[in-house]
Order: sequence, then C-alpha cells, then structure tokens
Amino acid sequence: MSTKKDAKLPAALSTASKQFDRWRKRHRPRERLPQELWWQAASLARKHGLNPTARALGLNCYSLKRQLAKTIPQEGNPTPAAPNFIELLPGAMTPGAVECTIEWTDTGTFPNRAVE
Repeated sequence: MSTKKDAKLPAALSTASKQFDRWRKRHRPRERLPQELWWQAASLARKHGLNPTARALGLNCYSLKRQLAKTIPQEGNPTPAAPNFIELLPGAMTPGAVECTIEWTDTGTFPNRAVE
C-alpha cells in the first residue's frame, strides 16, 4: 500500500493494515486468517464502514461482510438474555406511586434448592 493512501486512512485502520501485512509476510499465501484478526476487522468495519475497511486490510468485501454478520445478532431474531438476579430497592418505590406484579416461575434450573 502506498504511503499516500496510508496518510488518508484513520489511525486505527492504518495500524490494523500493518498488523495484517505482518501476518501475511509470516504465513503462506492463501492461508486462513486467524479468528482474532477477523474479529478486529469486523470491529473496524462497524466503526469505519465495510468497504473502506476491506480495502485498507486487503480483504474480500463479501468475506468481511459474512464475518461482520457473525458478530452482530440479526435484528429479526433477537435473543434476549434471561436475568439471573433482579434487585428491588425499597426506597425507589413509594406506596401508591408504582404498581407492579411479580410472577415467579420455577424453571427447574436449581433442583433440590429451597427458596428462603
């Protein structure tokens, strides 16, 4: 990559480009990139855009897009995290100001454990 192009790149992309070049010099051509480099590229693509990142790092745009899709949950299929603990602070709720219903469901995650 020419120094003229390097001057236009954001610092993070320029640094990553040098890391990718060093990795490529130490490994055989057509060898798969390690997952850590793909994660770094996906992170940079979220911040700087897919095409600029792919160009700066010498990656196939479609391959980077696939890796980016693996790191971002699909919007149409959200997977909500189940809460492990819910804290109810007595001072935060004044009588009459907040109304709530608490439903307790035994999911069987803690067998043979007494609830106190």
